[in-house]
Amino acid sequence: MAAVTKRPAQFVGLHFFAPANIMKLLEIVRGKETSPETMATATALAKSLRKVGVVSGNAFGFIGNRMLFDYARQAIQLAEEGVAPERIDRAMKNFGMAMDRSRCSTSPGSTCSGTSSRAIQRDARPFGIIDRLYREKRYGQKAGAGIYRYEKGSREPIPIR
Repeated sequence: MAAVTKRPAQFVGLHFFAPANIMKLLEIVRGKETSPETMATATALAKSLRKVGVVSGNAFGFIGNRMLFDYARQAIQLAEEGVAPERIDRAMKNFGMAMDRSRCSTSPGSTCSGTSSRAIQRDARPFGIIDRLYREKRYGQKAGAGIYRYEKGSREPIPIR
């Protein structure tokens, strides 16, 4: 995008994590020609918004999503091997993840909800669970079912037996 502007030195990307009013991380994406002054302004903006600003290059998934893809890949592999989703999610929460992987991947507006089957599988073998959820139209909370089932109007996951 910076390449089509007349001021690429003043171009910077800001990647907020959803929900932006709660999540503290703000990725500051540096372009090839982004100036030090522009980076300083973006960093000051992050601080004024009470965000933790981290500088990222313009690469696939930036920083946070690249980590989430690996977490997702491992969580899905465990599920493929027969581990119950609620057990995987409990372990991730206990480890310190703000939101467990299964809930994260099915939350509307969540950073993780854009994690597609293809992105997760980018460097791995295909996962049948993801394809099966998609075929069964189990898209997550908004659809009332994903890895978990959801009662209408509730965000509380109910294990599917």
